[in-house]
Amino acid sequence: MKPRNKIRRQSAWVDEKKERSRTKRAKRREAHETNAPKKQPITIEDKRVWKDPATETRKTETREAPIEDDERWLDDSDSDSDGDGDGDQRDLLDGDQAPTPQAQNDQDTSLAEFDDLLPQSTALPRILITTSRHSTLHKQARDLEELIPNSTYVPRSAHRYSYEYSIKEISRFAVNRGFTALVVLTEDQKKPTGLTVILLSTSTELHFSIKSWVDGKVLPGHGRATNHYPELLLNNFCTPLGQFLGRALQQLFPASPELQGRQVLTIHNQRDYIFLRRHRYIIREQRETEKAIVGRDDQPILQGIRCGLQEIGPRMSLKLRIIRHQSATIWRWKADMDVKRTVFQL
Repeated sequence: MKPRNKIRRQSAWVDEKKERSRTKRAKRREAHETNAPKKQPITIEDKRVWKDPATETRKTETREAPIEDDERWLDDSDSDSDGDGDGDQRDLLDGDQAPTPQAQNDQDTSLAEFDDLLPQSTALPRILITTSRHSTLHKQARDLEELIPNSTYVPRSAHRYSYEYSIKEISRFAVNRGFTALVVLTEDQKKPTGLTVILLSTSTELHFSIKSWVDGKVLPGHGRATNHYPELLLNNFCTPLGQFLGRALQQLFPASPELQGRQVLTIHNQRDYIFLRRHRYIIREQRETEKAIVGRDDQPILQGIRCGLQEIGPRMSLKLRIIRHQSATIWRWKADMDVKRTVFQL
């Protein structure tokens, strides 16, 4: 029973808090003396529910439009809407069965649904970068031109009275001049909000929404990029859709990086958000306060050398919204996909 006097209640509460602290410290001391293993928090990734590619169901709906309009998807790319389109969809990831880990790690099984959509290409990529009509994102487009090797930025409109080319016309222009992909940067209120990647060889379109964009010049201690081909790192693309997306992004960069440039481009997927970072390896001398790097036999591996990272920028956070192939929408993000926080699409 609590004391009726206010001062005594406060004193009793302080004594109770001190007793709790003493008990907690005693438990920590006991665990340290007995070398008890540290408790690891259970994250959402640990509770992830995997989907089995073998049990996935298809829901195919054909277009009512004639076959002659197969190139209409190029005209629809000008719209920045992320909502449902004309109603044609072929959703490939609707199963909710949990497969074995071996089934998830089998790349041949995972990519069985997408082999015909994205064949392997060994040609050196050439990228054409443009923006939406009357865009103000020239600085961001130049950053993309610096980020992607063998890319060329062409402004969408020269002046307010110039002819406005559609995405379909720009794609034909790019194909006739040997470009392999088209990248369109869209904006809203003078801020980048969308990124569309069109692979011209297979007529595959990927649309991302841009959640955040940070210019490289505002990063503390940032470096300057060189013209070397960067090394590409793709992390955590595990599902069939994720591996298809990783293969599509690989076609934007040369297959043979120039390691002497020490530049690395990381595309990291976490909880269906795609984080893009660019760094440079910095080789420096070991400081006196740093310990030596040892191997499994407790013998030093490197003497007097350390490797650090210097971020170059820009930073981007993306989210995949739509995948189209020719005239069909093969995947589209829906709001109910995020209801279960333990189920990921990528």
